[in-house]
Amino acid sequence: MKRRKLGVLGPENNKIALIHIDDLNMPKKEQFGAQPALELLRQWFNYEGWYDMHEFEFKNIVDIFFLSSMGLPGGGRTELSVRFTRNFNLISYTNYTNESINYI
Repeated sequence: MKRRKLGVLGPENNKIALIHIDDLNMPKKEQFGAQPALELLRQWFNYEGWYDMHEFEFKNIVDIFFLSSMGLPGGGRTELSVRFTRNFNLISYTNYTNESINYI
């Protein structure tokens, strides 16, 4: 949604958008080791927007939060670069034992 300022986009005033990204580490790495989908997200983290190639102007996107989840690397899941993960607060946990799962 457009805001009053030119080139600023985001949810309605006094609201915050939450964007959930599931399986964050699933994009396959290309020939040079980059993951283009994650590079687009990294650009938002660093610049808070994207450059619009059709209108040749920078679109500032405000009042959004990203929440993501992913599994351990392996089986098609790749490791994320430190350049990308430095933008997140990471929370992890160890797997439950069978005894704990049965108790739950």
